[in-house]
Amino acid sequence: ASPAAMASEQMSAALDPLSALASAPKPVAKAATKPQPAAPAPVAEFDVAGILGRSQRVVPKPAATGGYSSAPVLSQPSAPAPAVVARAPVASAAAPAPAAPVGPGAADVVIGEKVLESCALKNVFAILPNYHSEIEGMIACTDYRFSFRVRKAPNGKSGLPASCMWMHPTRANFFDVPFGLVAFVEPRTRAAAGTGMVDHIVDVRTKDFRQFSLNFRSDEEAQKTFVSLMDTFAFPGGPSKLFCCKAGKGPEDDTDNGWQLYDPHQEYLRLGCNDKSPWEISALNMSYRLCATYPQVLVFPRDMTEKELTECARFRKKNRLITMSWCSPELNYASLWRCSQGTEGFGPFGKGRCPEDEKMLKSISRNQHLLVLDLRPYTTALACKAFGKGGMESANTQDVSMDVKFGNMHNIHHVRNGWRDMGAAVGAVRLGSASAEWWGSVASSHWYDYVGVVLQNVLLIMDHLSKRQNVVIHCSDGWDRTAQASSLVMICMDAEYRSIRGFCKVIQKEFCSFGHQFKTRAAIGHKATDEASPIFVQWLDCVYQIVRQFPDCFEFGEDLLLRLTHEVYSNRYGTFLEDCEALRTAHVQPYARSLWPVLLADSRYRNPGYNPRAGQLRPRVHAPALVVWERYWFRYHEHGNPEPAEVAPVSAPVVEQASSNPIRSMTDFLNDEEDPPAEGNGSPSRSAKPPRQNRFAVDKADKDLDLFKD
Repeated sequence: ASPAAMASEQMSAALDPLSALASAPKPVAKAATKPQPAAPAPVAEFDVAGILGRSQRVVPKPAATGGYSSAPVLSQPSAPAPAVVARAPVASAAAPAPAAPVGPGAADVVIGEKVLESCALKNVFAILPNYHSEIEGMIACTDYRFSFRVRKAPNGKSGLPASCMWMHPTRANFFDVPFGLVAFVEPRTRAAAGTGMVDHIVDVRTKDFRQFSLNFRSDEEAQKTFVSLMDTFAFPGGPSKLFCCKAGKGPEDDTDNGWQLYDPHQEYLRLGCNDKSPWEISALNMSYRLCATYPQVLVFPRDMTEKELTECARFRKKNRLITMSWCSPELNYASLWRCSQGTEGFGPFGKGRCPEDEKMLKSISRNQHLLVLDLRPYTTALACKAFGKGGMESANTQDVSMDVKFGNMHNIHHVRNGWRDMGAAVGAVRLGSASAEWWGSVASSHWYDYVGVVLQNVLLIMDHLSKRQNVVIHCSDGWDRTAQASSLVMICMDAEYRSIRGFCKVIQKEFCSFGHQFKTRAAIGHKATDEASPIFVQWLDCVYQIVRQFPDCFEFGEDLLLRLTHEVYSNRYGTFLEDCEALRTAHVQPYARSLWPVLLADSRYRNPGYNPRAGQLRPRVHAPALVVWERYWFRYHEHGNPEPAEVAPVSAPVVEQASSNPIRSMTDFLNDEEDPPAEGNGSPSRSAKPPRQNRFAVDKADKDLDLFKD
């Protein structure tokens, strides 16, 4: 083979996560102290939960050399046997991690990931939009992802058509899908042309705009198995059933715990909230007794009493009273405050005015001009007040010099529709076509109109803070548009948040701690409802616009932002699970890993041109200054994955425990599905149904590689 071909094969092997996972070294754990239970009764082959319940550990058979053979054998259920786990790779502290692709689509081995051999489905055909032929392959699964593996061509090369080579694992890795990224699964049937048989098909759409169908031909049970697999892993329900909580924490979490990265006391002290400040750190919300969706540590004006603060919470929607996000001692403690809308309503439909809330506004103003920025359109705020669902402040509030403005930021439904329309515009792009429809489609999606409005409000807030005036912002509930605006202001005003550590802190503080509904908005663990919306992705696009305009002011770049667009949906870490700090602390934090230590430890995300310096950043927000975030929108499109001019070898994934004891590869335990059919046999006949043991092999091939479990 030519050097280029050999390099391509090496890269393909390095970027195939399932093969890398199965070929990881397997140390021998301590002998089991309890006898294994008797085998349960057989289960239906399309019952994925039942199949997983009867899985067994793999025990390599000792080789004559004292090591292990490359062919593991199943332990017998009736006798105790040493359990062997294959641990996912983690970089050693003594050696730096090798270079690897960064961002979504870069294959890696996930801590705690288990190979599900019993769920391997063979003789499956992928159907792609705008491609009329079906691609033959198989489905391989772990408890974190599923992957469609294309059958090799007779010459040993990839079986992908030339027009689809951008989907190859060395480029987009299109068919490797974490279960958390699955947005839509719909089984259907169709009559097979000219055969009188019925095709059993499953349509799949993901949260990153991948779309394809899987044709199981006449095998209805295989179709049911795949749908059951999606129900079990993509839409399992509560956080305890998600991958990150089942996989557990790694040993490194004991020494570098990302859950404590953001210390609210230390952060507020850094912002000048000490004895000399007009603002006071409060423990009133300890045990979340004042507001269930706020963090426990809050900051209020020093002259507000506990009783008054309690009344303020009752007045604001969902008890989300006014509290401080940021201040600057250098600007005479000019500060940014956040909350939800009031509930005064009109006449008998609302609660009327709240003297305690008005006193709060006066205390925040410090006898200066105060800006109250309602981030909603005026008509939306007025409608909420008219129907008794909320309200808006009045510029005529007694004893307060206050200016009330409206930010015209659209709600979650507009953002979701704009995101979908933008995705549709990307999907309609065809290489080689000079059609001007692209620009019209981008404009009609209004996605970058919405991004521009967010950034306009950021500049408005910065203008008032720079004049040493205080600002109060809110939307309806104070956890979507409010979080976007407050965090962007903090990034532009405070250089601390432009470091990687500071950036992680601002996300943890303004989104995670202050109750952005990640579970609801990102549809984590369940199918999307009408409340799902890519608010966090829109915010990341706003950050991208700022980073692109001031690249040397940030310790990180586009790669870290792309990683976040992936991890917010992946279920790999617990950072973005649940809808508020209280639920996350109780149901996720004890069991799951945090994303932050991973980002902080990875040197690939560090900007070599970073020049930390204080000062404000004022991004340009007029339309020509905003650009399409190509690496996000075209991640799974041919335009974003051009053919490389030269293919170079890529280092294999990093391993946690070096060992010379190999185990068989994923290709081995999935039989020879990726190999071309024997000469003269051709593809499987549509009329001849393959033997059941070759498709599922429930009794003999259900070997649970229990990775990262001691």
